[in-house]
Amino acid sequence: MPNGYAGAMKDNKDSMVRTAIFVKSGQMAKLQILSKVTGAPVAELIRRAIDVYLEQRKAEIKNA
Repeated sequence: MPNGYAGAMKDNKDSMVRTAIFVKSGQMAKLQILSKVTGAPVAELIRRAIDVYLEQRKAEIKNA
């Protein structure tokens, strides 16, 4: 996955949908650290994590 925000939209052919989520304070703290280290916004890190999760569950999605 590309580091930083610049590469975030390059391969994304889907439009974005705004949503709100609740995360644990410890999760947010770790995301903020990763954001500083990678230069990617927290929202991008969350999108990347969702992509990994959905890839892991793609068989279930396909069969649904």
